[in-house]
Amino acid sequence: MAAVAGSLGYNAARNAQARRAAREGCAAAHAALAAVLTEQSAKLLFEADAPEVTADLRADLDGNCAFLEERLAWWRWNAGVNVSVPEDAARAERLRKAVEAARVRCPVTVRALFAELKAEKAAVDEAVTKLCGGLGSLTPGRMAPASPWELAERYGAVAKSVSR
Repeated sequence: MAAVAGSLGYNAARNAQARRAAREGCAAAHAALAAVLTEQSAKLLFEADAPEVTADLRADLDGNCAFLEERLAWWRWNAGVNVSVPEDAARAERLRKAVEAARVRCPVTVRALFAELKAEKAAVDEAVTKLCGGLGSLTPGRMAPASPWELAERYGAVAKSVSR
């Protein structure tokens, strides 16, 4: 009986620890998304689709965070369990299409903006790489099944990387 109580206590403690990490990671991811995808940058990258893309990105993040929050309740058994984060296939496809269009549009737009400033080619190339290179990270990817604790650690790592 003591072993069962110990296992339950361990599971509840790991859930609480992972839940804190997930919350910090979700808050950091929301802050990073808001900082990077301002209204102006969204319009520049996604043109008329900017409001929908921004809403889809937030909804995707909100869905993942809500899933983890629920999965990491103190009473949920997670030891030895692997889960898949539910995916909204229609939203993922809309985002994929919007990001692909932005990948094509971004270098042309950035080069045009820098041409107005008469910037050197090396500076323009660097700006294109910095501004357009991370667009792929906006496309939600299907996460492989993993322990809820491992998924929370991934979000916790986001919080640490953003706070640097």
